[in-house]
Amino acid sequence: VVGQRHDFNAGRLQGRNRTRAERIFADGDWVIVEARGEMTTADGRPYRNHYCLLYRLADGMIVEAKEYQDTAMCERTLGPWAPP
Repeated sequence: VVGQRHDFNAGRLQGRNRTRAERIFADGDWVIVEARGEMTTADGRPYRNHYCLLYRLADGMIVEAKEYQDTAMCERTLGPWAPP
């Protein structure tokens, strides 16, 4: 859930954070993006995770989005995630 991810990252990252697409695949209503994050933690350490982003389109709009990443690496770098 985007809101949960945003809340999780709030205060844990600093400066300009980028997610760069490395490959893009499309099939019907679905677009898949293989991406790499280029981010910096609040204490100045690099955070370079890999992502698989899935988008479902309808009428030219994104109607569904899913994100997959290395959650173990995320928690090692940014700390544990606590559900709201």
